[in-house]
Amino acid sequence: MTTLSNYVYNINPNKYGNQQEDYQRRSDEMINVGVSMVKEARANGEDLKGLFFRILTIFANERRNIAQDHRTKEGAVFGLARNHENLRSVSLEGMSEEGMSEDLRLRPSYLPNSTFINGEYDTYGKLFLKALAEQMNPMKRDLHDFTDKSLTIHKKFLGHTTKLTIDILDASAFTKKNYFYLMDDERHPFYYPVQEKYANLQHKVQAALSTTETFPEFFHNRPLMQKLKEYKEENLYDQCNISLLFTQIQKHYPSLVADQSGTFHKNPPFLKSHYIFGKLSVEIDDKLYSLAKYFTWTYFNYQIDALEHMQKHSVVCVIHQDPFLIDTTLKKCAALFEKIVLWDKQSQSLDELMQLAAFFRFLYGFCAPHFRGDGAIGDWFDILFYRIHEYQQTHHKQGTSPPFEIFCCPLLRDYYDRYKKTITIA
Repeated sequence: MTTLSNYVYNINPNKYGNQQEDYQRRSDEMINVGVSMVKEARANGEDLKGLFFRILTIFANERRNIAQDHRTKEGAVFGLARNHENLRSVSLEGMSEEGMSEDLRLRPSYLPNSTFINGEYDTYGKLFLKALAEQMNPMKRDLHDFTDKSLTIHKKFLGHTTKLTIDILDASAFTKKNYFYLMDDERHPFYYPVQEKYANLQHKVQAALSTTETFPEFFHNRPLMQKLKEYKEENLYDQCNISLLFTQIQKHYPSLVADQSGTFHKNPPFLKSHYIFGKLSVEIDDKLYSLAKYFTWTYFNYQIDALEHMQKHSVVCVIHQDPFLIDTTLKKCAALFEKIVLWDKQSQSLDELMQLAAFFRFLYGFCAPHFRGDGAIGDWFDILFYRIHEYQQTHHKQGTSPPFEIFCCPLLRDYYDRYKKTITIA
């Protein structure tokens, strides 16, 4: 029996250097290291919230070691924290500039906190789109357009509210908000108008931040990011974020493609008439914090329902928490960690323990405090929570990918029902 799921390995054995047995062994060792630290700290009455951060650091470092030992692509950024004050000051030991992919060089600017749910995880992408369609189904629409352009859903779990807001923008509204995507081909019909928008946004951002930093390079700097977020005029922060994200979407799922002569034509699989934005917020210390955002699209072809089209042809991107909010969320994770450690088998139900563990997993997964590797780190904490209470045979069920289960359920209360189906407590 393996402790962790082999979901990705079973789909693509070469994904992580074809060394799954070593990964499972070292994961088990890390979990046991954490268990020993918890038991010692509990016996000595040590600060359990501080212990969480010590274990998190150990887990992050070991996840990087495993990735580099297995020669995993971009292994140096596994376990590398996203909330550094200035990412330019961070040394990516063991990775030369030539060894970075184009996308990795973009990551410090924006993409480290985004996950496209496709490829090996396409099953989860479809499950998410199905769940999103179910949430959106009450929104009035016909075969031409949405009548309802927004929807808000609240649910409570463990005394905490989670809130999901869904907004729909058609192409005209998208343009009015000054969102755009960058393109490399000067023959593209929108190339020069977009370059003008890009230059205008660059100027506005530099004026707002009183900086000579260029867009998107200023996203290296966390204080500048937070300052731009707090700058309310014109919503420049969203213009930057959405435009960079949209650039990546159009790069991989283009609405227009060029033929051999350089003439651009519509690309039916990825046509986009409406853009769908979801914002997930969670209550921490009586205040709602933005935890994650969702981005996808649909297309009205006047023949099938737009939500049906979305489920068949769209890809969803999850935008993880802003780096300057990570510290707040990790402090809440530390508080949950303390409650889990202090859970009493004699006076509390197993369901109470599982609820706390699910809440931790939900927060940690969407927060994603590291560039890569948080799926594994979340798995290690998940098993640790049960082993410290002598559930030594606890394991994740095969055929599931626990880190991606949170993306199937936009709200915490719904996620808990899925969580219970992904883990065997024994």
